[in-house]
Amino acid sequence: MSLKFAALTAIASLAAGAVASFDLMLIPGSDGRVHRYDPVNGVSLGSFAGQNPLLVATNGAGVSYSCSGFGAFGHAYSTGQSLGSWVLPVNPRSLEYADGALFGMSSTTLRKVDTVTGASTNVTLSSSVAWQSLTSFGTTLIAIGINTSNVITYQTLSTATLTLSATSSAGVSVAPGTALGKAGFTFNPGVPGSLPQFAFSYVNTSSQVSFIRSFLSGGSPVTTTPFTITGFTSTNSMPSVLAGHNGYWIYGQDSTVAANARIARIDIVSSSFIPGASTTITAPGGSFSSASYYHPGIVIAPEPAAFMPLGLGLLLMRRRKRK
Repeated sequence: MSLKFAALTAIASLAAGAVASFDLMLIPGSDGRVHRYDPVNGVSLGSFAGQNPLLVATNGAGVSYSCSGFGAFGHAYSTGQSLGSWVLPVNPRSLEYADGALFGMSSTTLRKVDTVTGASTNVTLSSSVAWQSLTSFGTTLIAIGINTSNVITYQTLSTATLTLSATSSAGVSVAPGTALGKAGFTFNPGVPGSLPQFAFSYVNTSSQVSFIRSFLSGGSPVTTTPFTITGFTSTNSMPSVLAGHNGYWIYGQDSTVAANARIARIDIVSSSFIPGASTTITAPGGSFSSASYYHPGIVIAPEPAAFMPLGLGLLLMRRRKRK
């Protein structure tokens, strides 16, 4: 194959992929494995052993972390190769990778673990709140829980120092005993300077599964009006909210067929379902286990078009060197 033909082929391939996005879900399965799933194209991409995980987080650079009990296990998510393990709080309820470290949270404790050195730091969260979900944006962590009055409560922390802010109320009441789903954090890419935002699910006082979104303004969450989520149930798993290209993905148990998972997409601006962007699949591992919660991870790959200047530059350098 001539260099000219190779260059044209590479450019054509890049151009063909320039309009595509790639989001990769890493979903805990009831079979104890982590399942790869491309929600944009609706394609399953195999699985790897995850030590019976309920929670998955990713560092966006080829590594996933999964946990159950109190241990977190690292894997190269493309090959499934084991990369070590780390100790987390007992019975972690949420797992997040942020600012170069792994954070595991139980209902009362947050632990920061350096995945390179293994060094860890613990901080005790407010005992008047049952903490259930954790998300991050840059160097800010947001712990999300339910206080003793059944009201959603937030607490922000610094990823570097774990300095706690005062707790703040979202002003939203929930059904007694409800769980909170995994929270996703993103921003509106179409509006320069837009506020970062996060969203998650819960069951409202009318026993409806609901979606709630908050903006991070001046370091404090400001909550918008929640709305109910149709097509999902909270019987065996509260729906998870995952950030994706230009919006949120929701992953959870289908309300019609209990063994199925439902995947839908929510517009980031209107907080409404995107028509036609909803599908059902057999839940990874075959079904949803009773009384369990699942927090998938997600890898948001850059647009292929972003690599075109680099690819063209390398081709030109090779051609000049050969001449």
